[in-house]
Amino acid sequence: MTRKTIFTASAVGLITFLLGWLLHSIIMHPDKATDVVQSEGFTDTIRNADARKFKVPTDFNNNTISGRFILAQSNCAGFNFIDTTTVLWTNEIACDDPDTLRIRWLDNKTFMTKSTVKTSEHCPPMVDIYKVVSFDGKHLTLKSVETGWADSKNENLDFLEFTRQSN
Repeated sequence: MTRKTIFTASAVGLITFLLGWLLHSIIMHPDKATDVVQSEGFTDTIRNADARKFKVPTDFNNNTISGRFILAQSNCAGFNFIDTTTVLWTNEIACDDPDTLRIRWLDNKTFMTKSTVKTSEHCPPMVDIYKVVSFDGKHLTLKSVETGWADSKNENLDFLEFTRQSN
């Protein structure tokens, strides 16, 4: 065989292998495909299956969320949106002792919470970032964005589902 024939056969074989691998992953795992959404400088990766499952209403605005929302499968853990600058977070372990957090909306679907209690002079406050995935007035679904030292990727984080607690 000539060099040209060997090169052509190798190139065709490599291209066929790569296309087969790509098509196999798309056909076998269609919900793993991702969309990258850019909004006001904030890049977010959302799995296509999750994008179809959750929809934020087009008339949503950050002033719409208020009241107490309990985390799914929890007795008391959750957020209590007091006003546009303050939110309480209650842990499951300390139901009667919520943490007071400052809330700041980064855009109309993304907010950050910052601890108001200084734990150490040498450490910055705890900060968490959440993206509203869906909200219908009764159910609130948030996606937590990794802010820690860990190597976690945002697209692997679970969605946090809350239900409004009636008064």
